[in-house]
Amino acid sequence: MKLGYQEEKKYEKLNIAAEIICALILGAACFYLFLSMFGLKWGTGTMFGGSLGGGISGVWDQIAEKLGTVDYIILPRYEADTAADGTMRYGLSLTFLLAVLSAVAFLIIRSGSRLFLMFVTIPPLFAVLILKLTPSAASGTAFMAALLIVLAVMNIKGKIRPEQFTMLICALLIGAGAVYALEKTVTLTEPRGMAERGTAIWAAVDRMRYGEDPLPHGDIGKLTGKDLKERRGGIGDIKESLRSTEKADDEALSVKMSDPESFYLRGFIGADYAKNRWKQLPNGTFYGMRDTVFWLNRRSFDGLSEMSEAAALGGADNREIQIDVEVKDASKDIAFTPYELKLRSAEGEKARKSEMVLPKGTKNYGGSFLGLEGLTGKQSYSYSASGNVTGIWTDAVGKLFTAPETPYIKEYFINESHYNVLQYEHYTDVPDDLSNTFVSEIGLPGDISSKHADYKETIQKITEYLKSRYIYSENFGAPGKGKDLIQSFVDKKLGSDIHFASLATMLFRYFGIPARYVEGYLITPDNVMGAMGEKEISVSRKANHAWTEIYIDGFGWIPYEATPEYAGIMREADLTIGLQNVDYEDKEDEDLNTREDEPPKDQEEDSDALGKLLLLLLKIIAISALSAILLYILYRIIRAVITAVRWRKAFSDKEPKTGIKALYQYSAEKKWKLSNEGENIGLTASYSTAQMEESDRTKMRAEVEKAKERAQGSVKKDKGKGNKDEKKK
Repeated sequence: MKLGYQEEKKYEKLNIAAEIICALILGAACFYLFLSMFGLKWGTGTMFGGSLGGGISGVWDQIAEKLGTVDYIILPRYEADTAADGTMRYGLSLTFLLAVLSAVAFLIIRSGSRLFLMFVTIPPLFAVLILKLTPSAASGTAFMAALLIVLAVMNIKGKIRPEQFTMLICALLIGAGAVYALEKTVTLTEPRGMAERGTAIWAAVDRMRYGEDPLPHGDIGKLTGKDLKERRGGIGDIKESLRSTEKADDEALSVKMSDPESFYLRGFIGADYAKNRWKQLPNGTFYGMRDTVFWLNRRSFDGLSEMSEAAALGGADNREIQIDVEVKDASKDIAFTPYELKLRSAEGEKARKSEMVLPKGTKNYGGSFLGLEGLTGKQSYSYSASGNVTGIWTDAVGKLFTAPETPYIKEYFINESHYNVLQYEHYTDVPDDLSNTFVSEIGLPGDISSKHADYKETIQKITEYLKSRYIYSENFGAPGKGKDLIQSFVDKKLGSDIHFASLATMLFRYFGIPARYVEGYLITPDNVMGAMGEKEISVSRKANHAWTEIYIDGFGWIPYEATPEYAGIMREADLTIGLQNVDYEDKEDEDLNTREDEPPKDQEEDSDALGKLLLLLLKIIAISALSAILLYILYRIIRAVITAVRWRKAFSDKEPKTGIKALYQYSAEKKWKLSNEGENIGLTASYSTAQMEESDRTKMRAEVEKAKERAQGSVKKDKGKGNKDEKKK
């Protein structure tokens, strides 16, 4: 025993050295992974650049940019430390982070508990699977290698000998060289099969988190008629369900309305079509729109409530219907909302992601749809809507364009003109192959270089084309390898609503009209017949349907029923009413002439998403109290450092008056009582136009120091008095 003990003591320092090296390896690997995921730059030339406080703000801004682009998480921005050329200087703060990560890694290794390694493995998994951040191949390889080395050292803890230490150093050098070579000399392109499997994994994770609808949110290329029938039922069962007022056996949604109405409840919005799949606009695109959308929201305009606002301005029914939705067996990722959604301005309230009051637990994707927040979405949500407008939209459009001009109507058209530009920018693309097909199928679109085709003529033309030449069928297969779904539908002329809606969307775009593919649920006039307020309306999974929506200039998005088999199920607008009164060009010219202010280029946004994100992270890593304590201490240190640096910078401002004002504000915040002279100097600097000298700042510093000493002395005296009182008792 004695010999063993002496042997251990002999190599104790060597073992500690090995643990320190492993901690540096693991800390550096975590740091490298962090840099890779968020696109941060760090090197020997910049590792001490910038201030700690300003650098942390810069790192935070880069994280906010990345999360906004990848997963549309809107976080607040802060003033960062930048160089003369505008680049962020955050090297010192990243160096500090590297030191913290290495220290935490040392504590984990020193503890000897493999369980604690979850503190460094769970966050990257969360970032990849939930936030969909993608590290580089080199950083991922380095991280995995570091974990293996740490596990090996922890496995022989306290028993490392010189030869093993030498092997550790060699492994470190070889691994560092391999990672450097991988990063600098090898360009990896993810194989197509691997990329598809990655997409499939993310889709499976989303299905587990949010549930799913019968229609697969735009992923229609692999769907066969047999699959669709199993998911949703046959067309006979569907029609019976859409006429029923009874509780559905396969209930997708339970909806309560204060005044029951028939609505299209749109959910998934397909914008980009490629490889037989409709996709939403990328989150980065929505993130790029945020300044314009936020500016419009400040002016009480949002694309989600555009139809209800336009109809109300034209004098249409402006009832406010309260709607409560409970999700039974449907997706909890996107809020199912009517085209008649009503949003109100957040004046007098703290705005969250915009200046509009959004339904609780939702976030606005560029005025396109409402996403649901939370790790698994939301089980229920509520909002307000006007009465049905989609069934009378042509009449509502005509009334809007012929209504007497008021300041409200004038401002509305100015706001709409900005939103209008975004719709034409993102929802008018047609693949060249399909355009060539449409020339022979439906004829030339005419001159649409400066203006789209006429709404009435185009709707009638597309409706007649689809009705006369295509047949609704559930006996279809997936398109063959390398074949396009829409082209196959045009060739075979057989398909279901997903095919009709996809083709109609492309046809409207072909004629220059912005169009989108939509999946959602129908609440039909038959479903609400005889229903009284607050009665539960049972929406079957069979009511899941695909349709097209088109953008009407000056009015907003309206649903278009592309599938002849569904004709007459929902209330349909009369094309002979109202559209002849539309003259958007004149309105647009007036708006351009009267437009006074433009959307800001870099609008600051106030959001509570930061708190929700932190809460989400804490729920995942809170399996250990130690982890929570470490994070909390780190947060308090960083916050204290940032605050101290900012105050110190303000105290030393080049303008004595500004520095004195900061000193005065600081003493007030700390509740330090200044002398009369100190109060006079502070008040003069804060509220008068008098010039202040450096000598005044020196006096103010002295006064603040005296006030601080008096406050600290008072605290000590109170404590002493309290101790004496306790002794007396």
